[in-house]
Amino acid sequence: MTHIGRDEKVFDMRIFLSILIIIFSLQSWTKADDISEFEISGISIKDKIEKFLKKNEIKRYKRKIFKTDEYITLQFEASLLNSDEYDLIEINFKNPILIVESISGIKFFKNVNNCFKQQDEIISSLNEMFLNNKKVNFIDKKVYVHGADTSGKSTYTRASFMFSKGDKISIDCNHYSQKFINLHKVDHQLYVAIDTKEFDDFLGSGRAY
Repeated sequence: MTHIGRDEKVFDMRIFLSILIIIFSLQSWTKADDISEFEISGISIKDKIEKFLKKNEIKRYKRKIFKTDEYITLQFEASLLNSDEYDLIEINFKNPILIVESISGIKFFKNVNNCFKQQDEIISSLNEMFLNNKKVNFIDKKVYVHGADTSGKSTYTRASFMFSKGDKISIDCNHYSQKFINLHKVDHQLYVAIDTKEFDDFLGSGRAY
């Protein structure tokens, strides 16, 4: 199965982001403003990659995503981390510093309606978490043309939670046209991503794609 990225165009007091449920720690998060307090499959922003992958695995799971080598992407099956919430894990780090700047959990769906349903569940849980947090700004769902499909018939729907420091959590649902699915042997995808401001700026800088 081909994997297409988010948009190829363009307990230690951490909060665990899961497909099915978000588990809250006992701490109140109404004033939380540190993106490293969230984790996907045990990985958080600022973690050292060598904490969970061996050197030979880092080499094995590298993927060429960006047109420059400024950032390196690792992509591997979530089962490598004994995680069953997602199908794939994607990590980005600044070359050659082995520190996580972006972590995504990816889930595949044959039926895109199931993707949208789980996207809404995660958005609802996070909105409840940040209800009284003025440091986190919610950007509601918006549909964009997916850059991987040159026909313009595939889309991704994104909602984001923007932190005051510029970091963000995004929840995307990639909805591919049937022709694109048949051609690339790809399923619809749910993306749950935690990004630093620096990495997000890189994605929009023109240096990435």
